[in-house]
Amino acid sequence: MNGATVEVAAIIGANVAFDRIVRLNARRLRDCFTVLVKGRILSQGRRLTFVEAKDEQGRIVKLKGTPSDPGQVLGQSPDLLPYSFNFQAPPDAHELTLVLAVSQSRFLEFVAKPEQVREDGSMPQN
Repeated sequence: MNGATVEVAAIIGANVAFDRIVRLNARRLRDCFTVLVKGRILSQGRRLTFVEAKDEQGRIVKLKGTPSDPGQVLGQSPDLLPYSFNFQAPPDAHELTLVLAVSQSRFLEFVAKPEQVREDGSMPQN
């Protein structure tokens, strides 16, 4: 998407023991299932943003907590660690459609010239 490679790396159930998933570097919330997404995103100057999630019946599945950007490990590519998305779906849901956006980072520099204002609110004459 938009020049970045994005893949679902894992889906972790709500009741999976931590010792079984510790190597996935997931940031999880209690009683939620977690979707891990990774790929060449940050190294390409891109950002990954959560847009929405729906189940197979079209019901909105709300994101729990905030999406987690990958952590940074000194000397490793930021693309190796996943983004974590936590959800608490309705009990009768069987599918999840996840919509993400990939955007290009833009850096802008602004220069401002402050105006002098007198205590009475008037501007000085030049």
